[in-house]
Amino acid sequence: MNRVLAFLGAGEFEPWSEVVDRWVLERSDGDGSVLVLPTASAPEGDDVFDGWARKGLAHFASLGVPAAVLPIRRREDAEREDLASDAVWKPGSSYVRVVLFAPHWDTVERWYPGAHAFIQRSVRPGETLVGIDEATAMVGDGATWEVLGRSAVHVYRAGRWMRAPAGERFRLPLEMGPPGEV
Repeated sequence: MNRVLAFLGAGEFEPWSEVVDRWVLERSDGDGSVLVLPTASAPEGDDVFDGWARKGLAHFASLGVPAAVLPIRRREDAEREDLASDAVWKPGSSYVRVVLFAPHWDTVERWYPGAHAFIQRSVRPGETLVGIDEATAMVGDGATWEVLGRSAVHVYRAGRWMRAPAGERFRLPLEMGPPGEV
């Protein structure tokens, strides 16, 4: 299976992310349209959810990319036949196992001094921490990655840090699939 993955540190739907969106669209199968799922914003209320939905639609319209919003606010919505019946489902990354993703990596210390050390200490043996700075993305196929955007990706694995700045490529094979699947 051809995997096309993008992990963003923050700033989706902002002008900088056009390069990320184009990278994904150029490598993806399908009709070139996208679904916007502002699900993560749902706990903040309908106004915030709707705001992210509008921002996503406007962003993709500015790129000339057809987009629609899938209004999934909670698990029950994801199980609704009327929302799931029109979707074209393809296997995705499913789960990325033994990896902790930390968005906003370059700003998290301002919110909570000591957060980097706390997060690093929570990485268990065999796990990997991937910190992604704001306005930055790592894009790739699940093993080979490129850093796009303003800043860097920071990888902590086996007790060592690696920093990959924008424009750099690096190898980081990620274990993917539901638990127990090989």
